[in-house]
Amino acid sequence: KQFSLGELYDNFTTSKEKKYLGQVYTPKDIVIDMVDENIKGEDIIQNPCFRIIDPACGGGYFLLESYKKIKKIIHQNYDRIIDRNKHIEKELEKGVHKFILKNNIWGTDIDEFAVYMTKFSLIIKGDIEDIQVNIFKDDLLISEGESLNNTFDLVLCNPPYIGHKKIDTSYRKALEQKYSDVYSDKADISYCFFKKGYELLKDGGNISVITSRYFQEALSGKGLRRYIKEKFKINKIIDFYGETVFKGIGISPVIIHSTKDNSINNEITVYKQTKRFAMYQDELLDDGWILLSSDEKKLFNKINSSGNLKLEDISVFNQGIITGCDKAFIVSETEVNDKQIEKDLIKPWIKNSDVKPYEIRHQD
Repeated sequence: KQFSLGELYDNFTTSKEKKYLGQVYTPKDIVIDMVDENIKGEDIIQNPCFRIIDPACGGGYFLLESYKKIKKIIHQNYDRIIDRNKHIEKELEKGVHKFILKNNIWGTDIDEFAVYMTKFSLIIKGDIEDIQVNIFKDDLLISEGESLNNTFDLVLCNPPYIGHKKIDTSYRKALEQKYSDVYSDKADISYCFFKKGYELLKDGGNISVITSRYFQEALSGKGLRRYIKEKFKINKIIDFYGETVFKGIGISPVIIHSTKDNSINNEITVYKQTKRFAMYQDELLDDGWILLSSDEKKLFNKINSSGNLKLEDISVFNQGIITGCDKAFIVSETEVNDKQIEKDLIKPWIKNSDVKPYEIRHQD
């Protein structure tokens, strides 16, 4: 089997490094689908300098597939493109490879090696002499890269997933200040990429993000849900609804295709498991997105209206242990014995992952 350089980078990056960087690599079939959804022949024919950015490019999967798609479109429609865009004729004559890397493809990442691999993967697609590659080591969330804002036609992104416990305090404060409308409390760093994507886009530009579906219902996702609904026209939602697609990662994703445009309660196409249905943007509530087909809505409303009691009326439920600092409070049996911690202070602790059908698998 032949591997791309991005796949080799993925295979050689340790799970510890991936966890630290929040890296989750997108399966190739999903990458192809997201690129095909957003890059059409007519887009490139009318605007050969159609600008694409991945602000967390990792191994460069989205950018490499975008390069491949654009190159194919240009070769198949070369004469039409020149007829409509005489001003780029001389530049295109110097080489399609050089033209695409200079005018169409941008990417940033905080991982220097990932940036190097993405650059190299793009450069070797053609003539390597006198090539401008717009791939940079940068943290676009907090950098002063305002010169890039409002300049892109398309943002494609699989943002890093890093929860609040794993973010440095000073960095978290910087994000809370700059992204207060989407990021606060226990929010994930991935939330900030929706706002950054909005800032990077031209009016009418598109953004497609594959991310954890958790934000659709999480308390910490309320600000992000409101932001997406108010700032974007949502075109399509693909909710994997429990199905995991990332290798070795227990995250169920959602893909959201949107346009930087004010929504007037537009119709959204929703794919949820094997179902395909339509719903309106105003049906997405700030308190939580419930994606239901018309039949499911009827059943939901029937159940909701027929009972006299709610769960909160007959039961008490709380979030599990919140230590504030796990490493200060959670210890192994070996550590208890080695450090002679008083046994009467120690309580057994199980995580959600320890709970199995009919049994608890205690993990020490």
